[in-house]
Amino acid sequence: MLQLTHSKLVFICTSVSLTFAFASPAQAAPPQRNSANNAIYLAMLAQNASAAGEGESISEGDSATGTVGGKYYYVSTTGNDSDAGTLTKPFKTVQKCANVVQAGETCLIRGGTYRETVTPANSGSASKGPITFANYKNEKVTISGADLIEGAWSLHKPNIYKIGVSKSMKNAEGDPNTTGVMAVDDQLWVDGQMMITARWPNLPISKATYFTRTDLAITTGGASNGFRGGVYTDTALSSFGAGFWNGAKMNVAPGLMWINVTCDVTNSTSQSLSVDCGELNTGLGEYQMRADNHYFLWGKLDALDAPGEWWQEKGSVYVWLPDSGSPASHTIEVKRRLWAFDLSGRSQIEVKGLSIFGASIKTGSVSGGTGSNITLNELDIQYPWYFVEYPKNSRKMSFNGAIRLYGSNNTLKNSLIRYTASDVLRIEGSNNRVENNVFYDIAFMGASHPINGQLSDATAAQYFEQNTIFNSGTQAVNMAPMWKIRYNDAYNSHGLVTDTGTFYSWGTNGKGAEIAYNYVHDNWAIRGGRNFPQFFGGSNIYFDFATSNYVAHHNVTWGATKAGILVFGYDHNAIATLANPDPNAQAISIINNTVDTDLFIDTKAGVHMTNTKVINNLVAKYANAVTAANGVSYVSNATIANSGIFVDRANRDYRLNGTVSGVTNAGTVTAPYTDGYAGSAPDIGAFEGNSQTWVAGALLRQNDLAQLSATCSGSVSLQCSIGNLPMGRKAPTNFKVLVGLTEAKTLSNCRNATDYTRHSTTVTCTYTAINAPATPAGSPIRVQIGDGEAVQVGKTS
Repeated sequence: MLQLTHSKLVFICTSVSLTFAFASPAQAAPPQRNSANNAIYLAMLAQNASAAGEGESISEGDSATGTVGGKYYYVSTTGNDSDAGTLTKPFKTVQKCANVVQAGETCLIRGGTYRETVTPANSGSASKGPITFANYKNEKVTISGADLIEGAWSLHKPNIYKIGVSKSMKNAEGDPNTTGVMAVDDQLWVDGQMMITARWPNLPISKATYFTRTDLAITTGGASNGFRGGVYTDTALSSFGAGFWNGAKMNVAPGLMWINVTCDVTNSTSQSLSVDCGELNTGLGEYQMRADNHYFLWGKLDALDAPGEWWQEKGSVYVWLPDSGSPASHTIEVKRRLWAFDLSGRSQIEVKGLSIFGASIKTGSVSGGTGSNITLNELDIQYPWYFVEYPKNSRKMSFNGAIRLYGSNNTLKNSLIRYTASDVLRIEGSNNRVENNVFYDIAFMGASHPINGQLSDATAAQYFEQNTIFNSGTQAVNMAPMWKIRYNDAYNSHGLVTDTGTFYSWGTNGKGAEIAYNYVHDNWAIRGGRNFPQFFGGSNIYFDFATSNYVAHHNVTWGATKAGILVFGYDHNAIATLANPDPNAQAISIINNTVDTDLFIDTKAGVHMTNTKVINNLVAKYANAVTAANGVSYVSNATIANSGIFVDRANRDYRLNGTVSGVTNAGTVTAPYTDGYAGSAPDIGAFEGNSQTWVAGALLRQNDLAQLSATCSGSVSLQCSIGNLPMGRKAPTNFKVLVGLTEAKTLSNCRNATDYTRHSTTVTCTYTAINAPATPAGSPIRVQIGDGEAVQVGKTS
């Protein structure tokens, strides 16, 4: 496998104000944004900076009837559904509250775990207000899809314990022989940690929710037999006797490793596995079994041979705990429900401040019953969807997504979503928004696009903005039609597959989809192999075959095994078989990007790239510059001459380091993407000079501020470090640091320093005094978002 090296730290500057008596004006929005988009972001940042703060408790007044927003009902694990639902006589289940709550009313849920699926009986309304489900006074509330395993465990063999269990969660949602199916398998947790289905090679418990090719076995050879399966060879199987794996399952990425499937092992020897994988279409070379295919085996009790593994069969559960101890002293849970909230067909509902464990949320289905004006805010969602066995014919599947925003005007924001085996989010409908979330350890079984969906309403876009996405077994985002994919930080994709892109589209008319202001980096798809160099590697932003009508501007890319941006050609002869074909032109625009790797414009005989434009890009290397004869125009692009043209290339600060010949004022005006440029012409690349008016990735929320830490050293000049930011979050452009109480100093060199190996950011700043006395030791250090409440996080030394 190709090994790449990449920088540990990435520095992203923000416009941070240091004030004592006054706050400096907020940094202007990126000049490239139009007024409508700017309003969206100002509104979103204002929400994050509100004095009340996201995630803080709803104030319900002194009685069961609040003074604002209508009536309040209460739920407690110690309550009774026969009671009135008041603070002193609460309901016991959230569902009871969901049965009675009306528009403008709120269910306040006391701390504890609620093992149920909540299906509201009513909707809110625009006139009376939404129905709200929220935690009471910051108490931790968990809606769980898991049930406890209770009873006496017996010792099955050394370290392995056994208990009878009457039910199983194993199923496939829908018809497994058709598209649109998502598998659901049994899942078990010990003290909240997911255990690993018994397998070989063994997997450390620390990698249960994110493993890569390096954790798998590798075939030494393979031969397909018809369209369903064949024989794999692997000399590493010699440690098992003949027939050991008969009846087991094999999860493998066959052929060119574009997809993962589950095969039935029909016969095994000490060096081979005969398998039936369903309809693989192995008559095509791409799926022919071969050497270098990565796999693991599972599906037998005999595979349970290591701490952290478990297995279920014939009505019993077997487990080897991580500490090799007895289950009697631990909390053991197993998955029993798919949904924590089913909001299908409902509108004007908000779910806020809750934890969701082992279950997910849907606002409807593709076939109908979609919701509208639903807000999911400040949620912590763990293990929303799980499977280990792909349904047969999964090559043709379209996974539905764990979290499903189906309908219109729905929002998922300010949340943390992690540990899902397949797609983490699917969006269908119009004007749905996914803003300021952190997604990680997603699609860890290597299935489909983690962020996926299509547009069913051609008059309204979908918005995926200001999110952080990392650690994916496959791609990260499907660039669907009319999507606005902006201000995201996406990295560490392709842990299990090769080819395609972190941001990816194939055979799609984008209808003006916009990919902008993103950091997309560290795609580790395998490239090359011992015997099959056709493993194509992975690209950061990839417009694959017959993709049209997209614009990608002001993105920063690095760390890819193929290309930072790859545009493939368009074949008129094939468009009839593609979704939303555009018979006229490819019409892809690549504008003002900084590509610190290859820019690859690719075509072949019979394929054209009419109206494809490459303008104002700053590129390390042109891997394959297709000429104008193929329909591509190149205007005002430049190559990266040396590291000195950037503020700090090694640490991924790609702002221009002063005036750079051939780059500064060397671009071509391309409205509206270069609007607001400084100087005689736009600069080439993603940044105008050394300004930083945007931040890629999820931002701090108001309620995060209390957990931050700060140290400042110096007197007249101060150097400050703000740490302990939540994983995946950065300081926004209107983030402020205030030192002392009465004096004012000015600020220089304040930046987000992101360690992408730890997924954490530190805000580092240098302050210089202007006609001000020294700041005394022990002065308070406070932080603030916009005009929100300032929170003290340290003192000067």
